[in-house]
Amino acid sequence: MKEGTRQKLKGVLPPIVMDKLQQIRAVTDHAMERIRCASFENLRLPIVHRTSRSRLLDQIVRHTYPRIALVKQDVNEDLYCCRPHASPQEIISSTLLRSGPVALFTKFDADFYVLETEPDLECNTWKEKAEENHWWPVERFEAYKCRVPGRNYGQKDFAVRAESIDWSQYELVISVDVSVPERITRHFPSVAWAYYIREVKTSSYRSSFERPVAGQDIYLSQSVSPRRRRPMSVHVVNFPYHFQYFGCFHDLLERSCQKEGQQGIFLEHHTVANLSDRQLDGLRRFGPVSSTAFTLNESRRRYNMDEVHTTMEAGFLDRLTTSKYFVKCGGRSVFGTAAVEAIAAGCLAIGNPKDTAYGFIYSKSTAAEDFDEVLKKISVLENDEKLCQRELKRQRMLVDYLCYARPALALFKKARSVVRNRQMVRIES
Repeated sequence: MKEGTRQKLKGVLPPIVMDKLQQIRAVTDHAMERIRCASFENLRLPIVHRTSRSRLLDQIVRHTYPRIALVKQDVNEDLYCCRPHASPQEIISSTLLRSGPVALFTKFDADFYVLETEPDLECNTWKEKAEENHWWPVERFEAYKCRVPGRNYGQKDFAVRAESIDWSQYELVISVDVSVPERITRHFPSVAWAYYIREVKTSSYRSSFERPVAGQDIYLSQSVSPRRRRPMSVHVVNFPYHFQYFGCFHDLLERSCQKEGQQGIFLEHHTVANLSDRQLDGLRRFGPVSSTAFTLNESRRRYNMDEVHTTMEAGFLDRLTTSKYFVKCGGRSVFGTAAVEAIAAGCLAIGNPKDTAYGFIYSKSTAAEDFDEVLKKISVLENDEKLCQRELKRQRMLVDYLCYARPALALFKKARSVVRNRQMVRIES
């Protein structure tokens, strides 16, 4: 109920009645949300999925999508670490942690650059991870310039100066945090400048909903939801960090995504820390169990936390694309990008919708709040192939639409609008 109504009733009704009304409202809201989600999945999703994919395919075939570059700073502890103009395979396999916006490279021929970190104020949003969130000291982020943990090189080995690039060759430049300062972006009015603030618990992430950082045009919110909520401001586009679709990793590996014979389970790495060897043995009756928390040759021994394993390493990506299920059970709450990645790789995701911002991914057949429920859900799916295929189709359609087609169309449209409006202003002045 609205705050004003609640305050009026509070002065009239006894506390016990108010509490009961609040409980009824919570139950009603939950029920309405389930009805809205069911309506979206059963009525709208099949239609918008088909039409948006068709519109995007038309742009791909006709090459009418923007010329794109993705950039990050040499102090950024995530995403790719490679030379400029690397191949898509080289870019994605070089990631320090997450797979990120893979579709930029598999579908839209984007370039990638590591940029030297500039001293300009707008290029210092990365420091909020240290100064506000207290992840690490600033010096530890800066150390990535000289040496990436687990590797014998640093990001400065690939980094270039922002001013050395002819940005006019692009129509859309996407920064992870803000990598290109305003003193440079203002000289390229034909470019739409977009950015993520990767860490969602920082002040720049929140303030960017109200206005973009200096020198930037479009804020990429990372938000993904079946309900299309209107952004708070016209400069905001709901565009995911994991810009992916089912089959993007198969495209990367140049193999078919229609193959059969997937088996076993790929475990989210936080989940592994909470499972006993007995529980792991319980999962093995469904096939091999893999995770980045294991070495490739040993499925019990946990790796040294000083070593960094990612799903994009050759052996782990192969395990992910050949596993039948992806399981997140227990451990800390997460944003949900690992589940998106797993679905894009061909797995059926099973997990607790309460532990992720992407809870809509899970249905009654794939939602599991504890380990015993995980075993039960997999057992049912293993004995009902039609149900398993129906759930696979559902999850893949959700990811294809919400994490690929819809955000791509929205961002490309916004980028064209930004440049067109800027040109009109220049003409009128």
